[in-house]
Amino acid sequence: MTRPYYWFGRNPPQGTETAWGARAIYTAGTARNPPLIDLLPDRQGWRGEDKAARKALAAWVNAKALPAIKEACVGLVGSSAEVVSWTDGVRTIEASPNQSYGHLYLVAYDLPASTTTKAAFVAAADLNPNSLRAEDNL
Repeated sequence: MTRPYYWFGRNPPQGTETAWGARAIYTAGTARNPPLIDLLPDRQGWRGEDKAARKALAAWVNAKALPAIKEACVGLVGSSAEVVSWTDGVRTIEASPNQSYGHLYLVAYDLPASTTTKAAFVAAADLNPNSLRAEDNL
């Protein structure tokens, strides 16, 4: 039986082939007390059929993107509609509370090949795919 499809995070740009999205529990923070971002396994989803691309994106999300977006969220309050983002030249992660007062909507996706650099691909290849924390529902 096929489960109904529901996307929990922010929408990726149109034409994105591989993306991860999530709705996390969010507690705003300060530089002294960093924000808390709790990912729930049943509030995450994937777009794209390429399992290798999903694994690479999950490894990047866990190793680089989540720590970076947590830093970017310092001072971001739950009543905000502001979107914060971080990119390494190959992939991007975006986050916004969407004025939800307790959730953070996230999306991570590969940038189109025309905007990436060879050096960024080499850096991304060095990630350890065995330490996945973004839900691996591949």
